[in-house]
Amino acid sequence: MIHHANSNPDFKNFISRGVTVVGFTAQWCAPCRMMTPIFESIAKLYPKLKFMKVDIEKLPDIAATEKVGSMPTYNIYKDGKIVEQMTGANTAQLMVLAAKYK
Repeated sequence: MIHHANSNPDFKNFISRGVTVVGFTAQWCAPCRMMTPIFESIAKLYPKLKFMKVDIEKLPDIAATEKVGSMPTYNIYKDGKIVEQMTGANTAQLMVLAAKYK
């Protein structure tokens, strides 16, 4: 299941424990929309990981704090600290990143 961030405290709390894959997206971003079903499939494939989406239009402060400049961006956090970042709609690369932390 993918959690949708609804505030900065919600984001911080969700990534604070364990490994979390966060997808930063926007409604206007066509590659983001293309990656949505893939992100959902990866979340089902790795149930021990946590998955979250952040809409940068609704939560621009999080995008700024996390230095997200391009869409889509996928960050992997371990116990609240970023350990990997991937930018772009690269299905294979996202699969490899998720598998690395499963």
